[in-house]
Amino acid sequence: IHYIPGIVPGLAFAVNALTEKGNGVMIMTPVYHPFNHVTVTSGRTLVEVPLKLVDGRYEMDYENIDRRLPECKMLILCNPHNPAGRVWTAEELRKMGEICLRHNVFVIADEIHCELVYPGCEYVPFASLSDEFRRNSATCVSPSKAFNIAGLQIADIIVSDPDTRARIDRAININEVCDVNPFGVIATIAAYNEGEEWLEQLLSYLKGN
Repeated sequence: IHYIPGIVPGLAFAVNALTEKGNGVMIMTPVYHPFNHVTVTSGRTLVEVPLKLVDGRYEMDYENIDRRLPECKMLILCNPHNPAGRVWTAEELRKMGEICLRHNVFVIADEIHCELVYPGCEYVPFASLSDEFRRNSATCVSPSKAFNIAGLQIADIIVSDPDTRARIDRAININEVCDVNPFGVIATIAAYNEGEEWLEQLLSYLKGN
């Protein structure tokens, strides 16, 4: 686990560490706009695969993903998905992950909204589904959304494979952003250890909205 000053910097570190200029990076649109930004500003080729809207519910377009992944070295996954509101199921993630393995495409999972899941849905970390998926992915998380501390600029990138972790660590240190706000560290500890009541009330409030 590396601490970083935010999810978006974490995505940029990973893109720069694990791909080369001109390489394709896939995103599934509509999606959080910095996915586009970190790809283009890094000199990579943006490959957009739209989600399918089926009976008012967004789904992954596996056929299109499979067809276009050979153009890519990386896929940026949003799990749960922003703004589609989808909490991807284990089956959906597994199907996508198998396609990525087949094409040797690395997955960066932005899972910042993992706490904001209503009863009846289950958040499944992509990397939890298999050893192969864990080695072929990195996961970005942060307490900033669920616990309203985005201003403290704190997040984590979790990387299982030692070589991949070393490459991302080098990208972080090259840009001299390896230090984070110490208040963010304390707030993260407080949120994760003592924030259950806050989170329960928040989810109830949001569901009411």
